Amino acid sequence: MATNKVASKSSAASDSYIGLVIQSHLKRSMQEKEQGFVHKNKSLEQLIESPKGGIIIRDNPLFNNSMPASNLSDKESHLEVVSVMMVDVTAEATIAEMERKINFLMKVVGERDHEIVALKDQMKACETAESSQTPVVKATDKEKNVVQENQPQQ
Repeated sequence: MATNKVASKSSAASDSYIGLVIQSHLKRSMQEKEQGFVHKNKSLEQLIESPKGGIIIRDNPLFNNSMPASNLSDKESHLEVVSVMMVDVTAEATIAEMERKINFLMKVVGERDHEIVALKDQMKACETAESSQTPVVKATDKEKNVVQENQPQQ
């Protein structure tokens, strides 16, 4: 009977210890999340107040935030993936950039067109050279093929 009381006290002590460890772990996790949230909000405030303006930051839904911090190195545990997008860029700057890219693409397409024309001309030249020496195939009774070349006309 005494051993049962000791065993139950030991079990209760073990259960309470496990409960304290879990509570401590949960509290630490919540503190880490809160610190990350505060840091993120400070960064957002700095970007919003910056004179450059036009920057929008959003959480990246493709990044798995459920990964425990214990699996990450110290450097990685402080990193968070966000999407950044620039807005309020002047229309003139955007148009100038688009014109520059369009001109570059037109130049590349023009060069490719010249390459295509040169290759077509080369193929035609090869075809005319081959047509003057086209082999004629005749089937014999013994099912053998004999190749004769046509003589070029003079």
